[in-house]
Amino acid sequence: MQGDSKRFHDRQDAGTEFAGLLEHLRNEHDLLVTGLPRGGVPVADRVARVLRAPDVFVMHPAYGCLDSLRFIHAWRLPHVRRDIMRAAASKKGLEAWREAWLQDIAAMYAGWHARRDGTDDGTALLSALASMRDRLDIELTETLAPRAKKVLKMIDSHWDGLITFASHPEIALDNNAAERALRPEVLLRKNCRGSGSPFAADLAGSAFSVIATAAQWNLNPLSYLNAYLRGCAQAGGDAPDDIAAFLPWSASPEDLASWRAPPQ
Repeated sequence: MQGDSKRFHDRQDAGTEFAGLLEHLRNEHDLLVTGLPRGGVPVADRVARVLRAPDVFVMHPAYGCLDSLRFIHAWRLPHVRRDIMRAAASKKGLEAWREAWLQDIAAMYAGWHARRDGTDDGTALLSALASMRDRLDIELTETLAPRAKKVLKMIDSHWDGLITFASHPEIALDNNAAERALRPEVLLRKNCRGSGSPFAADLAGSAFSVIATAAQWNLNPLSYLNAYLRGCAQAGGDAPDDIAAFLPWSASPEDLASWRAPPQ
């Protein structure tokens, strides 16, 4: 993507600058920082340190060297499901084995959603985890196809990271939400074949950031941008003096309501 990347001295430098954009979140008691390997981990660590977040959640099991630090592994459950299905497809006679595991994973998802939605106190989730652990312990002692046995050993070796979400309710079973949040911008960049100049790349990054922030606050992007650009016009073509009035977390309830309505 020509011109689509800003260069930093290193990943810690990138994390410091990114944290500066999130300064309003410093010392938030429920602040959660996640890092996607490989390059995202040192960036996330720097962001967490600057913003004084308690921990960094690493969405991958391959960082055993970080166990002595403050990183908490959070392994993505869809990878387990994928490996089980691939193992079953490689050898006939594993259909029943595959379906039993998929049912356990489905029960785990159902239990997690019930706890998140407040329809269950977590009992269903813990029951699903216990059932999966029992199945794993039994099958580790049985004779299975090598591909299936390899998957079971992998699950066993990374079990603690797999069930991080059980003791940390703020962590999801997967990172689908993060990937889906990035998808529109990634597809747009791909369809536009990147940016033709550094200026265009910076402008695209600013536009993506504003639109994503509006989406997080359930604002209509067109109404929000229209209000801000109108404020710029009233300021003679410059940014409004009271920029805080246009930030969702410090704007008035009346402005937020108007920005959530369709543009007029």
